[in-house]
Amino acid sequence: MAVAWSISHPSRLVTVVVREEFRPADLIMLLTAIDAAKASSYRKLIDVTRLTVKMPTGIMRELARVVRQRESERTVGPIAIVAGVGAPVRQAIYFADEAQGDRLIQIFADQDTARRWLNSFYAFEGKPPLQSRT
Repeated sequence: MAVAWSISHPSRLVTVVVREEFRPADLIMLLTAIDAAKASSYRKLIDVTRLTVKMPTGIMRELARVVRQRESERTVGPIAIVAGVGAPVRQAIYFADEAQGDRLIQIFADQDTARRWLNSFYAFEGKPPLQSRT
């Protein structure tokens, strides 16, 4: 499987790791899982550092449109995209620019920095801020 994810209810965090290629069907499966878990408002950490296949611009634009549409329909949490360096960064920047609405989307070189940023936000729905483990 090119995409793996976990949903942590105690941390109110969705973690997604993309390996090699990300297809539209992967996004549909991910969003279905997020909806089934009632985790739309959770913070999202998406790691694309292992992405090796460049996604066509038109597909990225359509995926970004889906993300924006979902934001208009429900409460959503911030997205931290871990892109490392090189081609994944350029794709992440394009996606983030296209998907940007009111929701915060930020791009990071590593997971530690992304987690610190996500942990600076409340876990939504009246929960206290999460403390990072150092």
